[in-house]
Amino acid sequence: AQDYTDERYAGYRGEAEQLREQRRQSDDAAIQQYNEAADRTAAAAKKPYESQLEQLPGEYQKMLDYNALQELVGQRQVAESMANMGLTDSGLNRTQQTALAVQRGNADAQVRLAQQRKTEELQEKIAQITESNAAQKIQQEAAVRSESDSWYNNLLADFYNRASQEGAALYDADRTRAAQAAEN
Repeated sequence: AQDYTDERYAGYRGEAEQLREQRRQSDDAAIQQYNEAADRTAAAAKKPYESQLEQLPGEYQKMLDYNALQELVGQRQVAESMANMGLTDSGLNRTQQTALAVQRGNADAQVRLAQQRKTEELQEKIAQITESNAAQKIQQEAAVRSESDSWYNNLLADFYNRASQEGAALYDADRTRAAQAAEN
């Protein structure tokens, strides 16, 4: 009876492989569609952060320009004050001018640090969206593949049961024919 079952099962297994390949192609197409949709969603989620990143240099340049303007105003005020006191070429004048330059340098450093922090914050948000998107795509593909593997295993089990039943029936029919032939 096992030979009959094995023969029937071999035929069913070939059919199962064809069905499995069709399902694999369908799964690949579904996964590709999901990935494309996920990528579009992630791109839309990243867009505001990317726009902010592009605008940062201009925004912070305004602050640097303001610092330069403040330094110029301070230099003129010091120059005028020193001229009024008759100390235009004094050590005090140079000390105050140096203090203004140091003050601007410190202000510029704070602006650059703030810009760097904001840049890193925006880049981190973009990276989180990218990583989350990648993880979702992996999970979705794993779910689709797992479902198809379960379907295939169930299909093989059903085909084996069918082959066993048919094999037993064929074996019994052959034995009946042989017994009838022996009687005649």
